[in-house]
Amino acid sequence: GNADFAPPDPKTRPDIYEYGPCHQHFHFMDFAKYTLYDESGSNKVIEGKKYAYCMEDTVQSQVGGNISCEKKYDCGMQGIQKGWIDSYGWSLDCSWIDITGIPAGRYQLEIVVNPGRKFAEVSYNNNAMKIIVDVPDGLPFGSVDVPLRVQTSSIDTGKEGSKKSKKAGSSSVKTDKKT
Repeated sequence: GNADFAPPDPKTRPDIYEYGPCHQHFHFMDFAKYTLYDESGSNKVIEGKKYAYCMEDTVQSQVGGNISCEKKYDCGMQGIQKGWIDSYGWSLDCSWIDITGIPAGRYQLEIVVNPGRKFAEVSYNNNAMKIIVDVPDGLPFGSVDVPLRVQTSSIDTGKEGSKKSKKAGSSSVKTDKKT
């Protein structure tokens, strides 16, 4: 963005935070919503949410005179500064969608950030994206200690008139599905 994102402190706005027992600190409610749709994208299969963890500077994404090279925000003082992103690895607990009972096949996973529009933005038009997710046949029985990496093949940017497709990395799912 064009400026730092500095959300209010959980002590002053407890209505928009919840305490996360997985990570033992406050999380912004409604940070992101995950919806798994069938292959056509028209029928919702399951919904999930993502904790914000602690909205912090994790990776510098831009360089320049107005971009700091030093991390400013962390779990003690949450926010994301201009030129930085808050990025999470696939192994972060409580950041998955449970596909228990979902049959093998191709699906669309939609990710929407700030879905409740709790924070004002210049534009909400870039807050959603869809990726194609293939759920393989023969998933292991029982809880997976390391979330299953599911191959994704394209990204729909969500911009009207744009059908950009590019290779994506992998998405994580957690499953208790029987083989």
